[in-house]
Amino acid sequence: MIKRNSTLRLFILLPVLALISLQMWTPARTTLQGLEKEPKALLIRNESPTYRATLEPKEKTQPPRSASGAVIFGAVALFLSIIAASIAIYYVYLSPINSDNNNDSNLSPSNKGTQNVISKEIGNEVAAPKPTQDEKPPPSPVSVTYRQQRHTSTPTAADKTATITPTQKPHLVIIHSSPGNSIILKGLYDFLADYFVVHPIDLPGFITGKKPLDNVTFQGYCHHVEDEIKVLKLTEPYIIGGISFGFAVANRCKLEANCKAVLAILPFINADYVIEDTTYKWMTRLVEVVRWSRLHNYIYKRKRFKGLLKERAPAERVEIMLQSIDAYAFFETTRLIINDNTSPYFHPDKKYVLVVNEQDSAVKGDKIRALFRAHNAFILDTALKYHPPDLSKEHFQKHISKEKMKEVIAYLTGEKL
Repeated sequence: MIKRNSTLRLFILLPVLALISLQMWTPARTTLQGLEKEPKALLIRNESPTYRATLEPKEKTQPPRSASGAVIFGAVALFLSIIAASIAIYYVYLSPINSDNNNDSNLSPSNKGTQNVISKEIGNEVAAPKPTQDEKPPPSPVSVTYRQQRHTSTPTAADKTATITPTQKPHLVIIHSSPGNSIILKGLYDFLADYFVVHPIDLPGFITGKKPLDNVTFQGYCHHVEDEIKVLKLTEPYIIGGISFGFAVANRCKLEANCKAVLAILPFINADYVIEDTTYKWMTRLVEVVRWSRLHNYIYKRKRFKGLLKERAPAERVEIMLQSIDAYAFFETTRLIINDNTSPYFHPDKKYVLVVNEQDSAVKGDKIRALFRAHNAFILDTALKYHPPDLSKEHFQKHISKEKMKEVIAYLTGEKL
């Protein structure tokens, strides 16, 4: 969104430039008029008294200035002022940006409606208070609230000496997809909580309270995840997982010896494994335009852009996404995904579990399945879509049975239930 201050600067700058041009043009026009009156003097090439007399000014007075230049440029200045004023009025008062949140004009786009979204999605709980200077910030306001609601994130004394066994829930550190966060994917996390102790990590810029990275890279996201895992202080064995783009981040992290396995839910590998449909091609062009123009917030709130997102997600989910995910983080991460050609990598000392749909139209599921099979991964075939219409717990229960999840746990623990 074009900011109000920038628009007002434009309103002031254009008339000033026009007036400066007027002041520079008028003396130059006067000089040209003087030369036009003395053409013969320039053609005489002798030292006759007549020539010298012609060169000597008879009077030290300036020729009268022409009024036509002032009139023309005055009109231009007025015209530019009117245009600038129209632009200012449109973008400051009449722009459809965030029309449903006009009363919150002093808030940034990523902060509007945050309390309403959190209350709606997580049972009227509010975000955690800001930490003092002596306190370390929590992994994420929403993820902490989620863990407080569903689980206890602090390990007990018994947990610290335990290993992954079939009789207890393994700890799962999980990273969301893009676009996504722990609000949007709460239904999936609730489903996983029946089998794991879930520790969600929200990436910078993907939830209110976390500013986006200045330079969005896989390395930057990996450093963030590694720091968040240290904050969790998981001394017992755990599993790291990721949904789509979240898998690419999780799998590229420096994994501790305590991390025993990697869970890949409909994973993003690199751009070669993505099917380029119409929406994907439009998004490819759009992210380059946004990066060149720097109009991240402006385009992010356009109705046409919302329509593009609604081709893959329900309207309610799109609204939550636009309110909680930063525009810069969204576009830069999308650009990162589109341009990624990193070769697939597997940690040799970790087990892998793949949840995949070979028939999905968004990715090359058969190619992903073959890749994981070559690395002896446990493969759970499912009908889940990369862009599901429903993200409720019931939706995942419908597509992934308890028997299948028991097989996953047995593979991770090395024992049959």
